[in-house]
Amino acid sequence: WRVPRGRARTAVEAGDQVLLVGPRVTAIERATGRIAWEGEETGQEPVAPPAVGRQELLIAGATGLARVGLKDGRLLARWRFEEPRQESGAPLLLSD
Repeated sequence: WRVPRGRARTAVEAGDQVLLVGPRVTAIERATGRIAWEGEETGQEPVAPPAVGRQELLIAGATGLARVGLKDGRLLARWRFEEPRQESGAPLLLSD
């Protein structure tokens, strides 16, 4: 299957889906290529590969971090960096 990438800058695997990550996230079913959902706008372009957790995706932009739910692409939270030039980069998820 083929899916237009639109404004997505990167693609990551999350279980049975491929996520196209740009100013919004689009989830594609790996088996069929069907669009499962299209998320809300995050408010910025990603500047690094996102971090995939069990239930969420963390996306770093030039000025902040967005937390997006993997179930439906809903924007769960958005944080602004105090010093964007010092804080921006690829997010990392750590477990307990």
